Amino acid sequence: MRGKTDFLRWSVFVLFLLVALCTAATGSVIYVDDDADGVNDGSSWSDAFTDLQDALAVAQRGDEIRVAQGIYTPTQDPLNREATFDLKDGVSITGGYAGLAGMYPDFRHTKFFATILSGDIDNNDDSVDPNNKEGNSHHVVTCTGQGNAAVLEGVTITGGYSNMTGGRGGHGQDFGAGGGLY
Repeated sequence: MRGKTDFLRWSVFVLFLLVALCTAATGSVIYVDDDADGVNDGSSWSDAFTDLQDALAVAQRGDEIRVAQGIYTPTQDPLNREATFDLKDGVSITGGYAGLAGMYPDFRHTKFFATILSGDIDNNDDSVDPNNKEGNSHHVVTCTGQGNAAVLEGVTITGGYSNMTGGRGGHGQDFGAGGGLY
């Protein structure tokens, strides 16, 4: 009888341990929607961060950042060309969600709900005149120094302008390469 009791205790302990580990291994979902007008803490679509940089600042390994349709730039400062969305190891960024502009915010379709990461920080890009890109971010997205567990999917990257030679940014990236993704 004692053997059965010990086995039962051991089984309950192992089950508890597995549940605890599985729970710890799953991260949080962090929401980003430039239309959100709640408390902007990323906890839901209505309380979503309005800036992807804010979500990246709090994201931890195992978290998923869901980004609603819209255009997101790495900075609000038009003079900070070094600004970039720096991917974090173990963090997933997924775009293409309807967000608050849609009837079902969690509905995801990248064709209909485009999530655009843009380097046009001075908001003057013109498809007719390519010379307006000189004020854009050197790299829109960077993934330097990260392990292979960073994920970026369902987004369009546009407006990077790596026009310098020999310059290095804060993450050691070359300003003459990788305008969209470095």
